[in-house]
Amino acid sequence: MFERLREQGKIGHRGFSLRYIVDPDQQGALAGLTRAPEFWDVVMLKFGILNQWMAREVLPLALAHNVGILNMAAVRIRLPKPDLLEETIAEWKSRGLLSRDSIPDRDPLGWLVRDDVDSVISAAYKFAADHPAITSVITGTSNLRHMESNVRAMERPYLREADRVRLERIFGHIKEYA
Repeated sequence: MFERLREQGKIGHRGFSLRYIVDPDQQGALAGLTRAPEFWDVVMLKFGILNQWMAREVLPLALAHNVGILNMAAVRIRLPKPDLLEETIAEWKSRGLLSRDSIPDRDPLGWLVRDDVDSVISAAYKFAADHPAITSVITGTSNLRHMESNVRAMERPYLREADRVRLERIFGHIKEYA
């Protein structure tokens, strides 16, 4: 059916998205890219500093099968709200998901802000775009100033190697809605 609709010009590409809140380890994406990778052209999912689990299997599969990745909501919930980020880090430390000394309790990602990284949000967008499987990052914005800031962050869409590696070491194993 999809091929017929594509031939008729009614469908250009096939893709799917996931509800991260109900599937934080993205098993739906893994199933789609494992069972029928040749069927999909694009997947929309959430990958970011606090949500890296997809880098283990999903993103390598997408890259291997030339499936585009639309990265949504890389910054949406906790990163723009310092108090909520600190609460999340404290909770993860109390549950043993993070070691007590992995990052500071106050301003836990402030160490990323230097040189061309002017904010935690900027760092988050750079991280979100840095993985080779990510083909597009969808940014949310409520005004022109936010849009300009997001564009500046992704003009050089990568973090310093040492910072990226540290983030992967700290958060790469976590499968939580964040």
